[in-house]
Amino acid sequence: MKSSKKIIIFERPYDLSIVLLKHWFDMAQEAISERGRFCAALQGSESLCEFFSKLSGIRDYKFWENVHLFQTDQFHVSYHSPRHQFQFLKNNLIDYISIPAKNVHPILTDTENPAYSADQYEEDLTNFFELPVNDLPIFDCIIMGLNEIDHLRPLFQQNDDSPSLAPIVSHERIKNLDLLSIHPHVLGRGRHVIFIGAGANAALNAYEMIEVWGKNLPAVKDDPNLDKSLVFLLDSVAAHQLPADYEHFNDTEGVVLFNKL
Repeated sequence: MKSSKKIIIFERPYDLSIVLLKHWFDMAQEAISERGRFCAALQGSESLCEFFSKLSGIRDYKFWENVHLFQTDQFHVSYHSPRHQFQFLKNNLIDYISIPAKNVHPILTDTENPAYSADQYEEDLTNFFELPVNDLPIFDCIIMGLNEIDHLRPLFQQNDDSPSLAPIVSHERIKNLDLLSIHPHVLGRGRHVIFIGAGANAALNAYEMIEVWGKNLPAVKDDPNLDKSLVFLLDSVAAHQLPADYEHFNDTEGVVLFNKL
């Protein structure tokens, strides 16, 4: 099976979140129909606020009981810190939806040792996905914001060609903070990997992710066992640094860039 990459550009950030919500429903229905559950890893990012606001309007318990939410990354900081990504997810999404507590899988930071927190999260993922030794989990969906991805650059820039030897959860010291995150090889195995970016703060990250270091992402590589998609949802400002040598067409979602010449 092949991996596909798609770049969609919107005039307004509002339109971006509407399309992302539609993608969410499509991915969830597909996963629940085929596997009985929808496993999504989310970043606690300001750039996802609009999407979280729309997503929190879904109050259907029967829907949420089949959804499992995970974190893509987490600084090992106090729950009261503004850098605590799970608290952001909780305050902007989880507190407003009817999801069972057992379906929420946070990266815990109530330990003095961040390495222990990483081990705990890896154990949670291993048990939940019932993984054999040296196997990696497969998420149905992974959504991250390009506006706040600088702290993950060292991880994404690593080019490890031995995914079976990679940890599920990485623990790195970045910018004087301990960062716990799902390893890029695991992110790359997601059935649907979506990056969103809006505004000038996302422009450089969008360019670098798509044109430079993002080309080494496992997510863009073909996997014979998975039908994968990698999607970038950008507003016109976030996309302005992309080269002009893409073919494009207009559809109901936005301006779609494809097949770089």
